[in-house]
Amino acid sequence: MNLKKGTWVFAFFSILLIMVVLASCSIGEKSFRDETITAENKAEIAGKAKTALTVEETRLLGQYLERFYPDLAKDELPSGRTINQMIGEEMALTSTRPVSPTSQPARDLMQPSVSRKTASQVEAAASVIPVAVIPETPQPVVVEIVSGTVIMARLGELLSTKTAQNGDHFEMELAEDLTAGEHLVAPQGSRARGKIISSQSSGKVKGLATISLTLTDLYVEGEQYPLQAETLSYQAEKTTGKDAAKVGIGAGIGAIIGAIAGGGKGAAIGAGVGAGAGTTVVLATKGDELEFPVEQMFHFSLTKGFKVKVLRD
Repeated sequence: MNLKKGTWVFAFFSILLIMVVLASCSIGEKSFRDETITAENKAEIAGKAKTALTVEETRLLGQYLERFYPDLAKDELPSGRTINQMIGEEMALTSTRPVSPTSQPARDLMQPSVSRKTASQVEAAASVIPVAVIPETPQPVVVEIVSGTVIMARLGELLSTKTAQNGDHFEMELAEDLTAGEHLVAPQGSRARGKIISSQSSGKVKGLATISLTLTDLYVEGEQYPLQAETLSYQAEKTTGKDAAKVGIGAGIGAIIGAIAGGGKGAAIGAGVGAGAGTTVVLATKGDELEFPVEQMFHFSLTKGFKVKVLRD
């Protein structure tokens, strides 16, 4: 009888001891879940959370921290909260909507989070990157080159009364910029074109070679502009200046203002205004034929203005 009683007492105390141990474990687990997190215990609680929480609890806690504490560093927990409070609040927020399988995964407590503050700083930095400013397209404006404007041009090829024929065209280029007020119409070097009005070689008219030419075209930005300019007439000189002067006056060309340049072939750049409208007379040096080399300069006065479309400065 005593043996049975002793056995029963031993069993009773054994069961009681097991219950105490289980209760102690339960209290310990409940203690870390419900313990308010502080600066002193947050590392300990975070360590317990990694090993004691279920997969679902870990997911809910991670979602909660990502939602309300995105700036926390890895393994950090917020002070003033408990594990159960945070898991419970996240469950309440997500209980009414299913979690999409394609949704952004919750932040793992073992992985570092991306700081929302850092993202804001990146956006702010991007906002101050200078944006390329597209310059306003220049608008064209129409300007007028008035009658009487003098255009200085130089030859782009050799001219000679020995080969020149009536109606031949020849190449020229501007010797200086052509402007209209503040606008550059055509820069120096722009293409121009002239025309032979008449050409007579030596021996056809009492041994005197003559040639008349004018400026007919100007090219600006690929556009061709017809010109009306005075005719420049040149005549070879006889053996004396007196005979040459008589030829000029006898032909009704007008009074000679320019002087004759002596020696060698080429043009003598004098100037004169003929009795006929728009005609300039220049006497050439002695020789059988009149010949103008490349780069020879001419001054043409426009007898009629023209308009050109240029870009506004």
